[in-house]
Amino acid sequence: MLTVALSLLGVGVPCPDLPLKPGTVWVYSVATSWTDVASGKTRDTTITWRTEVISVRDSADTRLAVVQNWPTALAWWDPTKLPDTTRILCVGNKVYHLDGQGTRAPTEDDLLISFPLASEKLYGREPKDRDDAFYAWYVESAVIADTAMIRLGADRTDSAFTITYRTLPDHQILVFVRNLGVVEYTYGHHGTVANAHARLVTFSPGR
Repeated sequence: MLTVALSLLGVGVPCPDLPLKPGTVWVYSVATSWTDVASGKTRDTTITWRTEVISVRDSADTRLAVVQNWPTALAWWDPTKLPDTTRILCVGNKVYHLDGQGTRAPTEDDLLISFPLASEKLYGREPKDRDDAFYAWYVESAVIADTAMIRLGADRTDSAFTITYRTLPDHQILVFVRNLGVVEYTYGHHGTVANAHARLVTFSPGR
C-alpha cells in the first residue's frame, strides 16, 4: 500500500513552506506558443491558468494533495489540452509530482523540490553522475522577493529561488517563494515550438 511505503521515506512536518490546503488557488497569466499540427505553423496566445488543490490527505509524516492544473502541465500546452489532475506528495522535506492515478511510491524521477533551498543546491540526481547541472534540479539563484510577490503575500525577508531542470531537448524553470509556492513557471522546447511562461497574479490560501 502507498501509505505503508510512504511511512518509510521521512519524518517530521511535511514541507511546511508549500501551501497545500483544500481550496488553495493560484491564478497565473501565461504567454504560450505551440506548433499547430494541421498547418505546421507556430501560434501564440495569452491564457489564464487556474491551479487548485482539490483535496488533501495527511498520514503520519506525509501530505498527499490532488491538484488540478499544476503549472508543469503547461509543458506542451495547446488549445486542445484537457484539464490536468495530478498528485503533489510531501514527504518530510521533499515534494514529489506524481500522475493522477496509481498507488506507487515516489522515486527520484518524481522529485520536484527538496527543502531547504539554497543557491547552487543540486538534487534529483547523483552529483557524481555528471560534471554539470543538467538532468537534475538546480537552484540557480536566490533573491529577495520583489514588490509583486509581497503584494501576493510574501514577507519582505522571503527569498525567491530560481530552480531549473535543463536537458538537451528542453528546460523547465520554477521560481519558488515560501508560503506562496510556484510564482513563475517556464517551459521551453529546443526543437518543435512549445513554450510557456506563467507568472502568478493572484493567490488564495485554502481552508
